[in-house]
Amino acid sequence: MKLSSVLCAVFATLTVAFPKEYLSLATWGVEGYAKNNPIGITTGGKGGKTVTVTTAEELVAAVKGTEPKIVKLKGKVTLPSRLKVGSNTSLIGVGLTAHITGAGVDVFHGDNVILQNLKITHILDNDCITIRNSTRVWVDHNEFSSDINQGPDHYDGQVDIIRASDWITVSWNYFHDHWKSSLVGNDATFRDLDFGHLHVTYHHNYWRNMGTRGPAGRFGHQHVYNNLYEDFLYQAIHSRSDNQVLVEGNVFRGNTSEALSTYGLVIPMDSPNTCTCGDEELDGYANLGAKNDWGKAGVNITQKGNFYKADYKYKLTPLKLVPTVAKLGAGVGRIWILPEKGETRPPPPVARLSRVHISKANDTCDSLALKYSVSSAEIFINNPDILQCDDMVEDVPICLPFQCNTYQVKENDTCASVSEFLGITRKDFIFLNPWSDGGAYSDFPFGKFVCTTPSDGHYNRNIRKSDPADSNYADEVVPRPENANPAANQQCGRWYTVEEEDDCLSVLGQHDMSLSLFTAANPSISLRNCTASLIPGQAYCVGPTKNALPESYAPPAYWRRRISQEHLAVEYVNIGCFESKKEYVLLGKDYMEWRDGTLEECAYFCREADYFALQTKYYSPVE
Repeated sequence: MKLSSVLCAVFATLTVAFPKEYLSLATWGVEGYAKNNPIGITTGGKGGKTVTVTTAEELVAAVKGTEPKIVKLKGKVTLPSRLKVGSNTSLIGVGLTAHITGAGVDVFHGDNVILQNLKITHILDNDCITIRNSTRVWVDHNEFSSDINQGPDHYDGQVDIIRASDWITVSWNYFHDHWKSSLVGNDATFRDLDFGHLHVTYHHNYWRNMGTRGPAGRFGHQHVYNNLYEDFLYQAIHSRSDNQVLVEGNVFRGNTSEALSTYGLVIPMDSPNTCTCGDEELDGYANLGAKNDWGKAGVNITQKGNFYKADYKYKLTPLKLVPTVAKLGAGVGRIWILPEKGETRPPPPVARLSRVHISKANDTCDSLALKYSVSSAEIFINNPDILQCDDMVEDVPICLPFQCNTYQVKENDTCASVSEFLGITRKDFIFLNPWSDGGAYSDFPFGKFVCTTPSDGHYNRNIRKSDPADSNYADEVVPRPENANPAANQQCGRWYTVEEEDDCLSVLGQHDMSLSLFTAANPSISLRNCTASLIPGQAYCVGPTKNALPESYAPPAYWRRRISQEHLAVEYVNIGCFESKKEYVLLGKDYMEWRDGTLEECAYFCREADYFALQTKYYSPVE
């Protein structure tokens, strides 16, 4: 599947800034040395049996042996010892769920292995992934991290490739918050073994907040192109000990000491030992292909090599698009795996999106959820361009889900405690927020705002309701936003952040609120000069609770806390990526016509099929 298919949805509203020729940018299929080599293309477990595992014990057993096999990992596992992956294996994470910790992954004396869509963090026993004496390995769309503040020797490497390994591709990975990232080649002891091997391609990876080794190479050949580097303490790309590296089309941002170095002296912070001056090694070689953007980083090429061009076909992403493409594409949750024959095909997340927000500086899933009255998680799930909820790329269309009443989750909240607080059942809460796992939210990755009513297109905070029961009062207090007007009532269930173009008439009309009630809930607002009292950027109470002011309130008529618990089986006709279909067959006694609210510019992204099921909800009609 080509990345251009995914980016079409992102760039659909930016045709002026991003010409059409830029949409054919790269591929998510295997490229580089793992594809082009004397042995043959890396296929992993293609043609073999598929098994899905959820425990460490199942995982260890599933990846053994050399017979072709596809192993799908679902959920987090803590490995008691290194995972030994056999030849002809594809180990692929499911959606955003697959997480390996405890011990790392070894590919020793193997061939034809794919490691894809895995989150591997805080590995203490050795590297996150070690490839040794192995050929044709593709490390793709993974995330690696630890804690850089622990220093250079607390953790080892993230992806180390050693002992005559050959024909490797490392692509579309997100490396962050770690000291020593990726080493190619052992020390001089193994020079004779390594020399003539270690052909490795690194492309479209995203490195952020690192120490060094992005990569560091000895004795081999590395082709490093279209990667994004942000904040390296020391050398980002380091070629030493007669190593050859071809560097082209990379972008360096933030504070990086050296973008590229061939100087053989390894500073102590890279490889601490008893020698305080660092390890003395021979210099390496470097060649520059297509233009790089070095930013403020230094470049120290002591020797030019003879690695002028890679001996395979590849297409470079335009340099000015590398930061956006790398951030949008690298890491987990970006790939979509077709279901195996006989597996259920869940429907894509159509009819979930209502409008587009162009991301700005300091946007987060939570800030957008508060602004638009939507679920933080649905913002994240529906927008694979959001790498992290608190680190959005600027000037990118964010497809927003339908609105719902929201609740801001607090530390130590659980599905059960929130459900009890809201007066709904735990099953109802999970039904409204199907990505929730029922546990505590102290380390919740998707943001803090959850839905307490269906986000099915009926609820709209900014549309005047004809039913008077929908107006005036909220039935429960929600946490006070940080940007709340200081004088606003504390007992408030709905907040609205005033924008520059707002006046009192528009605010009151949007929320079906009388001027007297609005000023009572917000004492800083003047009855005589309401609009002049509004301060853009501040949040005002537009839904005080019944305890705050003496008037009646009833929940919206469409929401009666009556959600069908029956599972509705769904068949999606003629499924295909980036096509918004309307043909559904809903099996069950309850049926309602599903309205297709998808905007063209919010055409859904191809995601792992199992994860589609988490993004689509069905409700019985309310009598």
